Amino acid sequence: MTVPNLNMPEDIRDIAVADIEPDPDNLRKTFDQADIEALADNILEIGQTDPIQLFVRSEREGRTTYDLFDGERRWRAAKSKGLKVLKAIIIPRPTQDELLVRKISRMMQTRDYSFQEQVTALETGLRALNVWDQPDKWASIAVKLGVKSEQLRERMRVVRLSPRLRRQFSDSQLDYTIAQQLGRLDDHSKQEETSEFIRQYHLSNRFVTAKFMTAVMKHPGKPLIEIYDLARKELADAVYSKTRLGAEIGKTLEQQINEFIDTLMEIEKSLEQGARDGFFKEAFASEFEKARIRGSLTRLKQIISGFLSAAVDTTSQQDSISENQRKQLPGAVADTNPKAHE
Repeated sequence: MTVPNLNMPEDIRDIAVADIEPDPDNLRKTFDQADIEALADNILEIGQTDPIQLFVRSEREGRTTYDLFDGERRWRAAKSKGLKVLKAIIIPRPTQDELLVRKISRMMQTRDYSFQEQVTALETGLRALNVWDQPDKWASIAVKLGVKSEQLRERMRVVRLSPRLRRQFSDSQLDYTIAQQLGRLDDHSKQEETSEFIRQYHLSNRFVTAKFMTAVMKHPGKPLIEIYDLARKELADAVYSKTRLGAEIGKTLEQQINEFIDTLMEIEKSLEQGARDGFFKEAFASEFEKARIRGSLTRLKQIISGFLSAAVDTTSQQDSISENQRKQLPGAVADTNPKAHE
């Protein structure tokens, strides 16, 4: 067999399956056997619809061998059914860096690779192109790698995970959505603590993405159980705000005071009813709910104590001011000898 004309990249040839070597550095590391068998049956039924792509490997004693660039699933399917030839396009071999970029680009366009494979491939590409430590250049590199810049940055958050979380992600024990959200945190210990909290209390991907992780970053010093309630309330408020029509009408001070008193009365009523109906006994059976309620009550106690102290101080100040104002009235007599007025 003669070497195909490398100047004709669209020249489709029949190439012996035995002369094709798979790529040892293929970015796809796993192949679903059932998927390969289904593809093989399809090729037998309707024929090969898309040619594979090859590089010339060597030519010895009249035999040309090839390296597989694209189409390993088709090659595996053909081998499984004993097919002798595959239709192929012979393309020029690029440099190693160019080859890697083309592999990654094709992977991202194919879209049937796992997130684990995508993260590994994109990280490898950035390091090979010597821009791993230059995130400002990632936007231009993303185009070459066949991915949007925001997708590239999102997937690279996973690389920032602690070694333990990265292993969990690689072993499919950590969901991609959660993994890339955890990667927003700089501290590895905080990443692991937050990951355990999400897992233990079964927080949904949607809630974690929409509010929880942003709240974690916004309140780095607060306990996660408190952050959970802050995020939950913020989510509820956001949903409520979308349903309102028009701008809210400003409330008078009296209306605000009435609402404030009504809210406190509702809290008092809820606590009394909860104690009577056995609510707290049932709620405290769950450590998660127990921690939430105790945390909320503790914060409420601290806030109320602070308000009471402020109210006492304000009352004392007002009494002092009133006395001073009385003394300054025209004709007022300084009360230096109380017994004189008896």
